[in-house]
Amino acid sequence: MDDVTQTVSEHIDNAKDWANDHNDLIFSAISHVIIAIVIFCVGFFIARWVSCWFSKILTSRHADDTITSFLAIFLRYLIIGITIIITISQLGVQTTSIAAGVGACGLAVGLALQGSLSNFAAGVLLIIFRPFKVHEYINTGNVTGTVRAVQIFSTTLDGDDGKMIVVPNNVLLGANILNYTRQPFRRVELTVYVDYQADIDHVKKLFTDIVNNNTNVLKNQPITIFMSDIVYLANKWLMIFTVHAWTMNAALVVTQNTLREDLKKVIDANNLLIVDKVSHPKSARPVVKSLTPAADSAPKTPISTPPKS
Repeated sequence: MDDVTQTVSEHIDNAKDWANDHNDLIFSAISHVIIAIVIFCVGFFIARWVSCWFSKILTSRHADDTITSFLAIFLRYLIIGITIIITISQLGVQTTSIAAGVGACGLAVGLALQGSLSNFAAGVLLIIFRPFKVHEYINTGNVTGTVRAVQIFSTTLDGDDGKMIVVPNNVLLGANILNYTRQPFRRVELTVYVDYQADIDHVKKLFTDIVNNNTNVLKNQPITIFMSDIVYLANKWLMIFTVHAWTMNAALVVTQNTLREDLKKVIDANNLLIVDKVSHPKSARPVVKSLTPAADSAPKTPISTPPKS
């Protein structure tokens, strides 16, 4: 027991002697660590502050929100990267040796970051060519939503059901993008079934009056109403009328709904759709026959709606 105590005491004395002999080295190491921590924290704070300041400057100059968001995030990560390099250098690590090591492992790093680099390059191309901007409503085939932000590696969308959707930039760059917001005007397209015995000119006049009386319909844009097909549905021949009208993009949904309701009212008021009392059971699927060859392969549905916006 005494031998163990004596050994421990000797080690403690040796440590004290080493510390006394290397006071300058210990103080220098501790100071370097403290300074590195301070640089790291201050760098992160500066990166966040500069990013917010830069974003406010661009916003005050009425810059595009998409470019503002992308450049602000890019500037933030750039400052953070510089901060990390300075912090490592402050700890005594030679940055030149790190650069040499990264260069030697460049191929492996490039393969490992291939997806991230392609997303970054795609983000730059999206900013340059701008197929969509922040606050625009888009459809990419698999994803539909309002663009919230275009970031370095991904784009964030707000879905119709309130969900946040994150899509890699390279996926968006290679997809077919439908932008529902970019154009100022949108065309409303409604399909209406009318009794076969109805007078075509009379129906067109009634529908034309309905469209012209709608305050959201643009009168300087073409209004088209025509009979597009004749089908056999529920033991009865029916005419299909297609209504095309133009409205402002923001008023598309309202215009669709009001026109649909007004057309239903005029159909009921003029007995334009007479349904036989004897029809197919609810469980049976009605047989649809068309006089238009191109439409034979596609079943018809009453009063169809345009693509969701």
